[in-house]
Amino acid sequence: MDSRLMSEESNHFQIYDNSDEDRLPFGIISNNGLNSNNHKIEVPNFKKKIDNYTKQQITIQETDQEQEKNDKAKISTLQTVNQYQYEDYISTQQEWHEDMRSLVVDWLIQLTDHYNMVPSTLYLAVQIMDNIFSKSNQCPIEKIQLVGITSLFIASKIEEIYPPNVDQLSQVCDYRITKEEIIGMECIFVGFLKFNFTFPTEFHFLGRFLDLSCFFDDAQKSFCHYLSEIGLEQYELLQFNPLMRASAVIFVTLKFFFPNNDVKWEETEVYNECGYTAKELRQPFKLYGLLLFQSEQKRIQMQNGEQISRVIQKFQKEQFHKVANINIKEKIKKLIEGLQNNPYCHPEFTNATYKQNLNQKMWDEN
Repeated sequence: MDSRLMSEESNHFQIYDNSDEDRLPFGIISNNGLNSNNHKIEVPNFKKKIDNYTKQQITIQETDQEQEKNDKAKISTLQTVNQYQYEDYISTQQEWHEDMRSLVVDWLIQLTDHYNMVPSTLYLAVQIMDNIFSKSNQCPIEKIQLVGITSLFIASKIEEIYPPNVDQLSQVCDYRITKEEIIGMECIFVGFLKFNFTFPTEFHFLGRFLDLSCFFDDAQKSFCHYLSEIGLEQYELLQFNPLMRASAVIFVTLKFFFPNNDVKWEETEVYNECGYTAKELRQPFKLYGLLLFQSEQKRIQMQNGEQISRVIQKFQKEQFHKVANINIKEKIKKLIEGLQNNPYCHPEFTNATYKQNLNQKMWDEN
């Protein structure tokens, strides 16, 4: 069938016969027409839009599933760490008190530093020791050191590549504790704990939180470890689980070095990870603040030759940026000046009345 084109010109129609012209097969004619340069028609790419929408829906679904997975993991973590929130086991001991525990922990810090052990060994040893004490009604005072060295022996075999052997540990005790006693106590530990020696410690949480704390420099991260290790000696901190203790260390260090709220706790990744609000951290915040004050007093006494603290000696080294030499009183003064409206500090705080206010009203809510 002939193809005819009609055009209107000078008020009449002219008919042109173009049957002899070349005609293109319909299959190769594009959507833009033959004269694509003059008449460009944009056809929506519905397949691309559908694919993008599908990807967005999948991404949203995966995000929801990941959030649900994270929430379940947090609940599981809290249920696990709450098992290591110890009750007051010192009250059941008739022959010794919490100061004896502090001495043993300080001695373990000295041993781990002497043998260049990884920090996780120290934390696990203290955790094993506290677990044993909490499960035994009474421990004779002459067995406390044996419990401590056995806890270190087990922890080192779990955490260290080359742990010290039992002969070395007996030697470091001046052979007052024999290797047979250490091995025998290890068997007792196995019976008490049923081979369950892998406990969550604040060191593991602290390492995770420090990875998220991009606002801390190396010295401030060393200060976190310093604060955490002096907390190991504080028996009263055992009322809080390891996750809360690690969160409180980050929170205290944050307020210590950023007193003007340059970095807000609720806006940090650590807060999103741990979930503890500033109000929930009030009690451990108080205790760690007290520990900072006590460490300042110990450091002054060490300068006068009156007392020795292995933690302070350890963190006075260059490799830890000498954070134990920080002027705590001056930092505390700046901290309070920047926290006048903070519910965890009293506005009448002064440097001279630190200890009195700390114990009485400084940490009370307004």
